[in-house]
Amino acid sequence: MLKTTSFGTVHFGVVFARTGSRVIGGLVALLEPLVNSVVEHCHERAWASFPGRSRGPQRAVCAPGG
Repeated sequence: MLKTTSFGTVHFGVVFARTGSRVIGGLVALLEPLVNSVVEHCHERAWASFPGRSRGPQRAVCAPGG
């Protein structure tokens, strides 16, 4: 959670430095991860639709015993 918080803080800081607006900085910090998630999902679906392409090796994130 700390990494997520620092990522949002960096986004806010960059936008605030460029615009001087706390509102716009806050909106970008909240909306940018949401937009990235949607775009990533669409990209993965499109990528998988090409012949010979796959989503890569499927790995268990929380494998038992490991």
